[in-house]
Amino acid sequence: MNSRNKARKIIEDEYGLDEIEIIQMSMEDLQAPGICMDFGCLNVQDCDQDTRNGICDVCENDTVHSYLILADMI
Repeated sequence: MNSRNKARKIIEDEYGLDEIEIIQMSMEDLQAPGICMDFGCLNVQDCDQDTRNGICDVCENDTVHSYLILADMI
């Protein structure tokens, strides 16, 4: 599973929104869902829209990416 598919699955499970809805929500706010891309970690946390390599609140690795980055929106 590639990173975008992992992110889409986590977002749909966490928020109950499809990809278009989560992108619209994120573009209207200063925050976006941040998805930990570490293998085995399924954490979702708020982050800045342009976050790359943010620190995960759960596994504490620098593997959190904004959903907007993963969806190639910014």
